[in-house]
Amino acid sequence: MTEATHDANPPRAVLVVVTDLFFGTRIAETARGLGVATTSCRPEQARARARAGRPTLVMVDLRAAGDPGAAIAALRADA
Repeated sequence: MTEATHDANPPRAVLVVVTDLFFGTRIAETARGLGVATTSCRPEQARARARAGRPTLVMVDLRAAGDPGAAIAALRADA
């Protein structure tokens, strides 16, 4: 069995691009337990939220309703 390791410098803010409320809540609760702040949004809101919040990490649910691929492309264009 391996031990979980924790990064000494975890992301300060995570943008979670998700449409499933339960999945988003599970991610947020886990992050909160690690001391990481999260903001959730739908794929069509991802670019504006990333510009406004400047997250250190973006998590995208590839099975989200809408067009998560377009959200990823828009986020990369701003990177």
